[in-house]
This record gives sequence, C-alpha cells and structure tokens, in this order.
Amino acid sequence: MIEIFPENLSSINVKYFLDQSSIESYKKILVIKYIGKYRDGSQGNDDAKYMFAKGELGCKLYDPFGIILDFSQLEYNWGDLIEKVFNIGVESDIHNVVIIGDNCSNSIGTLLNGMNSKLKATDTEWIFDNYSEAKDYLEKKI
Repeated sequence: MIEIFPENLSSINVKYFLDQSSIESYKKILVIKYIGKYRDGSQGNDDAKYMFAKGELGCKLYDPFGIILDFSQLEYNWGDLIEKVFNIGVESDIHNVVIIGDNCSNSIGTLLNGMNSKLKATDTEWIFDNYSEAKDYLEKKI
C-alpha cells in the first residue's frame, strides 16, 4: 500500500473566496479561482478531475447559493474533459457561472461553439470576462 496525495494529480492551484449577494446578504457566493496551466488533450484529464473535485469540495464545505468559476488565470488550449468543471454544483441545484481570461477565452469558445464558429465564449449566456457581470447574472438566478 502506498499513500497518495490528490494534489499530485494536477499543478493547478485552487483558491476559494466567499462573497455575499448584494440583493440578499445572507446568500453566499463561492468563488473558485483556478490558477495555472491545464495540460493539453487527454493529458489534462487529471487536471479536470482535480478541478472538479476541488470545486465540489468547496460546495460541500461552504454551502453557497451560487458559484463563480474563475478561469481568469487559467491557461487552457484544448481538452474536452474540462467541461466536467462546468457542472460543479449542478447536482446540488447550485447555479454557476464562469469567468474567462485571455489565456483561455478562444479555446473555451471553440470548445463550446465548435472549431469553425464565429461565436466567442462570452456569447454563451453563463460565461463572462469580468467579475461584476458574472456576479450580476448569477444574482438574478439565485
């Protein structure tokens, strides 16, 4: 038997932040910030699993009304399993939104809309490129 460490699956750093709804202050919003490089293709599968597990852990620990998945400091080029991360909180009926940054916006757009699409990632209803718009949208859902 050997001891294993989930942190060894991925080099992506995960940070948690709590915010309050500006509409109903008792409603907590969990911000999950992912920092680092998502490995390309199937090499990134462990990154996706780790990101998902850490996100679900945050949901269980902090019991939020909504979740903001912050990819603004995530470098992502390609790999389908990252879509699993978009489902954090879904089984618990927790709404989530995604914030993207320069190092992942084109690739997320291609993942969601297809290689030949002219649509940007932010043309998707629940994806944003800034915190305030993401929070405003989320608050309307919670």
